[in-house]
Amino acid sequence: MPISIKMPVLSPTMKKGSLTKWTVKEGQEVKIGDIIAEIETDKSVMEFDSITDGTIAKLLVKNGQENIPVGSIIGWILEEDETIADLEDYIKTNPSENENLESSNEKNNSSNGCLENTKLADNLSSVRSDINVGEINVSDSNDRSDCNSTKPGTDFNTDSLNNSNTSHANRIKISPLAKRLISGKDIDLNNINGTGPNGRIVKEDVVSYLKTKPNQTNSRSAVSSRRNDTNTNCQMFSEHEPKHTKTSLSGMRQVISDRMSFSKQSIPHAYLRLSADISKLKSLKSDLQEDGLKTTINHWILFMTSKTLKKFPSMNSALFVSESESYVKNYENIDLNFAVTIDGGLITPVIRKAEQKTLEEIVSISSELAEKAKSGKLQSHEYQGGTFTISNLGMLGIESFDAVINPPQGAILAVGSGLNNRINLSLSIDHRIIDGYDAALFLRELKQNIENPIRIIR
Repeated sequence: MPISIKMPVLSPTMKKGSLTKWTVKEGQEVKIGDIIAEIETDKSVMEFDSITDGTIAKLLVKNGQENIPVGSIIGWILEEDETIADLEDYIKTNPSENENLESSNEKNNSSNGCLENTKLADNLSSVRSDINVGEINVSDSNDRSDCNSTKPGTDFNTDSLNNSNTSHANRIKISPLAKRLISGKDIDLNNINGTGPNGRIVKEDVVSYLKTKPNQTNSRSAVSSRRNDTNTNCQMFSEHEPKHTKTSLSGMRQVISDRMSFSKQSIPHAYLRLSADISKLKSLKSDLQEDGLKTTINHWILFMTSKTLKKFPSMNSALFVSESESYVKNYENIDLNFAVTIDGGLITPVIRKAEQKTLEEIVSISSELAEKAKSGKLQSHEYQGGTFTISNLGMLGIESFDAVINPPQGAILAVGSGLNNRINLSLSIDHRIIDGYDAALFLRELKQNIENPIRIIR
C-alpha cells in the first residue's frame, strides 16, 4: 500500500511548517531512518526521517514551500513491487487521503500564502507516460502557492469571467492562481493556450498571454489591484509610501510574533530593577580560570539564578487558564531557559534541573546548547518546556532593558551591563500569580549572591 509523507509535528506549538528542502528525488529508494527532507518548524530547521522502506514516488511540494499545515500530505512512497498505477488506484479508492490535504489548506489559507495542491490522480495521469517510477515532472508546481478559494483541480466556467459564448457544458480547466490573475480583465480564455495537465491553463500561460496583450484590462481590475496592494495595517497611502520589499514571515518569526503579542496583551507585566556589583565575581572568575575553568559572566548568571530560585518557588511557576478552571503549576525542578539569537529569530534552549548542576556543568551544557542553536542542530527536547528564562544583552553593551515574559512562564530576567563593575538586572513578572513583594525578595537575594559568589560555590 502506498505510504503518504505528511508534514510532521516537530514541536508542541507547531501548526504549520516550511519545507526547506528535499534531500531525496523522485524514484530514489529509501530506508527507514533515511533523511528525506529538512523542515523548518516554529523553532528551528530539523531533519525529517523516512518512516518506511520504499521508493519515493511523488514529491508534492517544492523546496522553500511555506505555511504547510501539519498533517498535510507532501509526498508519497511506494512499497516494494508497487507502481504509479497502484498509487493512482489507491487515491481513487481512498479519496479522503486527498481531501484531507485540501480541507487542511482551506482552513489555513492566508494572505501571506498557503499550500494549494491539484488533484493527485489528475497530476499523476498527466505524467504517467513519461516515467518509470523515477522521473515525475510537475508542470504545475508553481500554482500550488495560490490561496484562491476555488478547489484545485475543478473545472472553471469561463462565463463568469467574460462575455464569450462558451456554453455551460463546454468548460475550460484553469488553475486557481491563473484564474486570479485574469479576474477582472476582459479576456476570452479560449484565446489562451493551456499547457498544464489535460490542457489546463496555468499561471505561465496567462503571464505569456498578458505580455502580448498588455492593455486588456478594465477599470475594475485597476481598482482591485490598488485595493489589494494597500496594507490595511499601515497608515501610509501607497502614493506616499517609500520603496520597499516584502518578506514573508518565517515559521519561527510568526510564532515569535504570535507569542509576544499574546504575552503583552494577556499577561499583566510588572517590572523590578536593581544593579549588582560584580567585582568579587570577576575576581573569582579569574582565579578559576587560572585553575583551568574558563567562564563568562553569563555562565555565572545562569548558575546564580538557578540556585536562588530554589528558595523562591513562586518565581518558578506558571498560570494555566481554561474555560473550566484556572490553576498555577509550581514546578519542583528548575528548567532554565536562556535566550540565544540565531538567523531569523530567537530560541531558548533549556538546562534541565539546573538547580542540581555544578558551575562546571552549567558551563558545559549551556555552551553546547548555544553552539547547537546557532548551527540549527537543536533537537526538540533541548528547547521545549522550561520554567524560567534569562535574556542577557550585556555583552552587546546594552545597559538595561525589560524582557517580555515567555508564556506560560511566570517571570523572565533581563541582564544588562552597568558601569564600574556593575550589572543591571530587570525582572519581569506575571502579576497575576507573583506578588511584587515576593519578586523583590528574590531579586534582592540574587543580587546578594552575585555580589558574594563564594557563598554559593562552597
